[in-house]
Amino acid sequence: EARRAEEAGVDEYLTKPLQLQSLKDALGRFLKPTDVNQLQTGAGELATCQESPGDPVVFDRSVLPVLVGDDAQAITECLDEYLDSLADIGLTLAQAIRSNDLTVVGQIVHRMKSSSLSVGAMEMQMLCLNLETICQQGGASFDESDAQRLELAMDRADTIIRMSINSVPQEDDVPGMQRCSGKGH
Repeated sequence: EARRAEEAGVDEYLTKPLQLQSLKDALGRFLKPTDVNQLQTGAGELATCQESPGDPVVFDRSVLPVLVGDDAQAITECLDEYLDSLADIGLTLAQAIRSNDLTVVGQIVHRMKSSSLSVGAMEMQMLCLNLETICQQGGASFDESDAQRLELAMDRADTIIRMSINSVPQEDDVPGMQRCSGKGH
């Protein structure tokens, strides 16, 4: 797609999930250096959560700040939306797995894989990738253990992400921390 965009005369092509550093780099090619220096990015605190050594990382809280910056409120909103979506879509996905509906499973896990990666829900992202691979192989089938693995991974993600949300300082908790209105920044 990048090649087709370039052939069509597009100056820059960025892919989802958009990372702030990629956007800053792209804007740096088109803006004066002083404008680019005003763009704030942050990697956030590296904090991965896994049940025990050797288990997959359930949640990596350093991922989302790379996409949205260090705004605690924005991070909390993204994580809340992800968890709401996970709860809604997860039930449908578990039912589709149990009924061995490869089409529905494939459609859901494709979307869930991207959103899980974007927020740092690494175990869910890997599980969705594995389920998507099974769907693409054709002739494959699911069993009850696949649905149970999904439900356990969803429970772990929900628990650990909620713990992370509760540990993120909000604007009111940090003296001098203000939400950027977007005006003049």
